[in-house]
Amino acid sequence: MKSKYMEAKGGDSRKRRLSTWRRWEEGILRSNTENPLGAVIKGLIVEMGIGARINEQSAITKWELVVGELIARETQPRSIKKGILKVKVSDAAWRQELSFMKEDIIKKLNHELGGEIVSDILFS
Repeated sequence: MKSKYMEAKGGDSRKRRLSTWRRWEEGILRSNTENPLGAVIKGLIVEMGIGARINEQSAITKWELVVGELIARETQPRSIKKGILKVKVSDAAWRQELSFMKEDIIKKLNHELGGEIVSDILFS
């Protein structure tokens, strides 16, 4: 029998939440035994809708690989949003040189990323 306190605090609500949690937890445990971890992570990425954002962030992590060690020492990719990569450059001479190389860098980045992820680069 429920006490008045349990009724006032929503005792049934708590039971429903616990029941929902347990079903969710059982589903996760079951899916982990049926699917490899990589498949579970890919499913979560799709479900959460963050795949495009992860692809964009890959442009930052692959910057040095694409531009090489020399340019990477003089630059620092800061952020990317809606396909526009912002890169901090050590000085004006490098900024000018990189502006001439921008199209090639974009092509190489997109090739490395496997799609049209980067549409522009802003050097500052």
